[in-house]
Amino acid sequence: MRSYFRFLWNHKSLTAIQIVGISIAMSFAIPAVSLMVELWQMDHDNSRYKDIYGVKTAGTMSFAGEDKYIMDRYPEVEAASLFLSPGTNKNTDIIWGNTQYSARTMFCNADITDFFPVKMMSGSIESISEGKNIILSKEFAASLSDENLLGSTVFINDESYLVSGIMDEFESRRIPYTDIVLSMDDNIGGNEFFTYTFIRLKKGTDISTFEEKFKGNETEVFASKINVPEKFLKLGFERYDQMSVSSSFYWLTTMYPNISLFVGLAVLLLLLFAFSNYATLSTAMSTRRAKEMATRRLLGVSKTEIFVRSLCENTVFSSICFMLGLLFASFSAEALNRLMSVDVPTSLLSALTFSPISCLAYAILIVVIGLLTGIAPARAVTRYSALDIVKGEFRAKEKSFISKLLIVFQGMLTVALLFLSILEFTQFRHNLKMDFGCDIDDVYSVYLPSSDDAEKELVMHALRSKPYVLEAGYAQDIPGFCYSTGEVDNMYVNNLVCDQDAFRAFGFRISEDFASRGTSTLWISQQMKDEMNGDELSGEQMDILGTDVVGGTIEKFLCSTNLESGYSVVTMKSTGASIDKEYIVLRTSGDHRELSKDIRETVNSVILSNSDRSKSSRCTYVRDFYNKQNLAPVESLLGLMKEYLIIMLVLFLLGILGMSTYNMLIHKHDIAIRKVFGSSTMEETVRNTRSYSRLMLISNIIGLPLGFLLGNALLQSEVSKVAISPWMF
Repeated sequence: MRSYFRFLWNHKSLTAIQIVGISIAMSFAIPAVSLMVELWQMDHDNSRYKDIYGVKTAGTMSFAGEDKYIMDRYPEVEAASLFLSPGTNKNTDIIWGNTQYSARTMFCNADITDFFPVKMMSGSIESISEGKNIILSKEFAASLSDENLLGSTVFINDESYLVSGIMDEFESRRIPYTDIVLSMDDNIGGNEFFTYTFIRLKKGTDISTFEEKFKGNETEVFASKINVPEKFLKLGFERYDQMSVSSSFYWLTTMYPNISLFVGLAVLLLLLFAFSNYATLSTAMSTRRAKEMATRRLLGVSKTEIFVRSLCENTVFSSICFMLGLLFASFSAEALNRLMSVDVPTSLLSALTFSPISCLAYAILIVVIGLLTGIAPARAVTRYSALDIVKGEFRAKEKSFISKLLIVFQGMLTVALLFLSILEFTQFRHNLKMDFGCDIDDVYSVYLPSSDDAEKELVMHALRSKPYVLEAGYAQDIPGFCYSTGEVDNMYVNNLVCDQDAFRAFGFRISEDFASRGTSTLWISQQMKDEMNGDELSGEQMDILGTDVVGGTIEKFLCSTNLESGYSVVTMKSTGASIDKEYIVLRTSGDHRELSKDIRETVNSVILSNSDRSKSSRCTYVRDFYNKQNLAPVESLLGLMKEYLIIMLVLFLLGILGMSTYNMLIHKHDIAIRKVFGSSTMEETVRNTRSYSRLMLISNIIGLPLGFLLGNALLQSEVSKVAISPWMF
């Protein structure tokens, strides 16, 4: 081993390149491994995980009493429970003493502990089923008072609740952190969206048979109860250990499959780059140790022993790089967390853990990397016999096609990633100013979930008096976030409901005006009209859409985050007609920043003058809100791609620098002879540059088409796709 370290010291510059590459890759691999260990532990923290399933439906909806309904109808099910994750709820305002607090709230049945055991400090979670009782987390209880709050009274939505327990934590990380636990019977607002139903099957039950039976019996029932067309219901089951990467269980502690795949691919590519550099340089440098290994062979050391010795040396080298990577792992973990925490509201964030399982995983990582990086140089040092050394044949073998192939491979991936980064950045800039199909640039929305209609009228009156407000009305939905849907002759329809003032504020582009108006006037998109082939909507279809007359056609507008999710229509309510006043919609004129500040101050002032406490509100321009909700993950991804691209470029350039430096060293005798016969330093520089330029040309020829294909695939999920322009190439 001493001779190995001496060899590394004698080649300090090349060794430094190897250490930097492997250490950087390790710094990303360590938190990724830690994350996968945490994920595995979470997936298997319940001993009956193979028998526990979540019921999947479109939009993750459960109807009231779904757990009891399933238990009564299916003897295969031994337990069932409802759960509304704290990740789905906006913070709830609670009052304790004379002070108002904001708290994360979770609703569940008392039997949730059959699926997710909980540690209690005092009281029991079963108490939530006994009247108006609640459980507080120890952290939230401590923030309220230093005293024991068991038996205290708090107020939520003007109703009193008794604190019947203090919770330490849920033993499973699958349940996101919550401040308060209430019974599903107290579900504020009766929210059935994102409510999960969990079931536990009796041991030995075949899930395939049960699922087929369940879907056959319940598809029509569930579609009716949660008001979703059968073809969009997507009824099924997800096993406990698959929920963490299931988009159906987004509001539990999860990682989206595309995020985990991205993290895995990113780490794998970095490792491949580092391996390529290491294998290329180590294989080339091994010729420098050929005499040493041949001498060992003459002294009786077997070929196998030399091979094992080389693998052990590389494993030691891998351990050193692991320790260096550990120093920077916290920075790479932070980069991964920035991506995951933006994309997933209750994400399983990456953290460095040192549990027994994690330490075992790290040891395996060191050994695997040591073996993978050691095989190529181990083969190189064992293929030379003593006779080869005497004849000097090892010099003829030192030029390796593999080295050039690895450099081309690195260049190809770097070019492809650079192309994707340019494309993604261009798409991001395009999305910031995307055409919604209506004029919403100056449209402001005020969302008051805790206010009643009377209070909203006071806010509306105050805002209408502002000189910068051109139009003001009420809407049930806003463009980009339209959740009112229906099915008309197998056409899935997104129906934005608003009054006529909000209709004018949104600035819908009218293609045809039939001059017909009613209590509920329907404006259909040109796309939907074309699909109907001149047919008129029947009375039944009008009833489904909740309208009585068709007012005309408008251009297709952005209903939701996915433009292809259905046909877009607008139901315009006449003055005085009943409407769910979810949003106050304003068309404004003036500086957005100043107006936004004044609107928020006005809203808060009206609410405080009408109530003894402040209430939650969301005041924002529609485009700003859309960009924040939908483009923040992309912006985070772009930042990570930029950092990642810089690292890959550095590794790529280090690899080329190392190989070109090494080639210069082993060919210095040939270079000296050519210079004796008249070759200049510039000619030798050009010769070396030309050699590597050919490799770069090949990398571009392969990398650009690869980037183009990947870019096209990437754009398929975009609502409005940017054109791939020649300048990107």
